[in-house]
Amino acid sequence: MLFPTDLASFLELIRQHGDAAYSLMFAYAGAHSLLLTLFAGYAAQSGALGFVTLVAVCWFGSFTGDVIRFWIGRRFGTRWLGSLPRLERAVLTAAELANRQYVWMILVHRYPHGIRGVAGFAYGMSRLPWSTFLILNFVAAGLWSCAIVSAG
Repeated sequence: MLFPTDLASFLELIRQHGDAAYSLMFAYAGAHSLLLTLFAGYAAQSGALGFVTLVAVCWFGSFTGDVIRFWIGRRFGTRWLGSLPRLERAVLTAAELANRQYVWMILVHRYPHGIRGVAGFAYGMSRLPWSTFLILNFVAAGLWSCAIVSAG
C-alpha cells in the first residue's frame, strides 16, 4: 500500500521505515513543525517509534535549525531581507525585543505559530553572544522536544 488510508496502516508504515521517520523528524524539528512532532509523539506512544529516540532526534533537530538561523542572521544581517520588506520589519522588531528579553524569547519562541521562523534570524542580528544563545537554545530545544512529543 503506497498511501495508507487508516491510522493503523499508517502506524505500520512508520514501524517498517523507522529510520526514515527519524530522519524526517530531525528535518521537520529543525524547520519548526509543531504538528508533525505532535503526531510523531502519538506514534511513539503507540509503539511505532521509540519515545526516547524521538525526543533526542527532535531535540537536536530543533537545536540545529535555530543554530543555522542564528548563524545566517549573524553572518548576513539584513542584507538578504532587502527584497522582503514585511519579513525584514518582523525580524528587526524581533531583534530589538531579543536585545532586551532574550531569555524569555528563546524559551518560548518555539510554541506560537510564525515566530520561530523569524526568531532565529533575529537572535543572530541582535547583540546576543553565541555562547549565551547556544546554552539557552539547547535548554529550550530540550524542553520543547519533551513537551511536544509527550503531548502527542
